Amino acid sequence: MIVPVFIYWCFTRQTPGALNGWAIPMATDTAFAIGVLAILASRVSISVGVFLTALAIFDDIGAIVIVAFFYGGDLNLSMLLCAALVVVIMYAFNIVGLRQSWFFGISAILLWLCVHESGLHATLAGLLAALTIPAKTRISQTGLVTTMRSLLLSFEQRIKLDGKILESHEQHVLTEDMKLSVRAASTPLQRWEESLINPIAIVVLPLFVLFNAGVSFSGEALELAFDSSVTWGIFAGLVIGKPLGIVLFCAIGMWSRIGVLPAHISKSEVVAVGFLAGIGFTMSTFITSLSFEYYPEHIEPAKLGVLLASFTAAMIALGFLSLTSRNPNVN
Repeated sequence: MIVPVFIYWCFTRQTPGALNGWAIPMATDTAFAIGVLAILASRVSISVGVFLTALAIFDDIGAIVIVAFFYGGDLNLSMLLCAALVVVIMYAFNIVGLRQSWFFGISAILLWLCVHESGLHATLAGLLAALTIPAKTRISQTGLVTTMRSLLLSFEQRIKLDGKILESHEQHVLTEDMKLSVRAASTPLQRWEESLINPIAIVVLPLFVLFNAGVSFSGEALELAFDSSVTWGIFAGLVIGKPLGIVLFCAIGMWSRIGVLPAHISKSEVVAVGFLAGIGFTMSTFITSLSFEYYPEHIEPAKLGVLLASFTAAMIALGFLSLTSRNPNVN
């Protein structure tokens, strides 16, 4: 995240108002990056996808925090305290074992309102709410297996005694117990993710892109963009800064023994993941609209820079993976 910002600064430091967009090349569009990787899914190991996902999530969390603190309004201390109180209550109910979705849903909406009115950007509310939603199961894997075996055995015995399930209240009770046991083996966080993934992919993301892209491809707009340091600062930050920063920090981490690369991932694949992280698209365009509220002349060049950089980074990543990766199932 640091290297793209530095490269952007090098390009735009002398352009009035351009430095407001310093956070634009920091973001990674997780959905698009993973989607591009999926094109060559048969040629790369699962470790590459895990590495990219973890990296993109880290980038997005960083971007959300930066948006919240650097692109918000004047702070309202009372609403900030209200937001903190809501988070504490949500976390406390998580600790004591409350798992009702309606409670966390209503609390998340209330948290969003408090954060919005506090002067911080409301995107922070989603991150805070996600951290409080229960992510532990009520029953262990072994416990689920034991319970299900017992229930299935009882169910089998009731079939012999009662016949059809519609004619037996006991069989119905057993099936309900099975359903409750299976539900106890999942977490509210997992259920929320599964229930929201399609609406977000089908409705939210397209609307987000529709309202935040708005790029003009007229000759005048393109000429203005190609003459703008903002365009090239973003392009260089995403296409050069992202992979350079990722490779550099991975090398430092391995050299200092702070961390190791995931198993079955090559150095060339790390470079490819670096380029995939340069796909900033939706998040970067969102930050663009916040960055240049008072410098609208930079918005079009910035958005074009994001699109151009995202496309270029995706093509380079695909090229790297095509040339250097092979089917992980082939010895």
